[in-house]
Amino acid sequence: MDIIEIARKIEEEGGTLYLVGGAIRDELMGKTIYDRDYCVTGISSRKVYRII
Repeated sequence: MDIIEIARKIEEEGGTLYLVGGAIRDELMGKTIYDRDYCVTGISSRKVYRII
């Protein structure tokens, strides 16, 4: 399952998935992104674990 599919499933459950951290900085600076950190809001961690 790719991140877009995960984001859609989270949204279907009432949550939102955000890309956060250094990946945002690197994108803005035109650097290569080596890792991505995500934050989920609006749903419980139990629902997130069921999705992923």
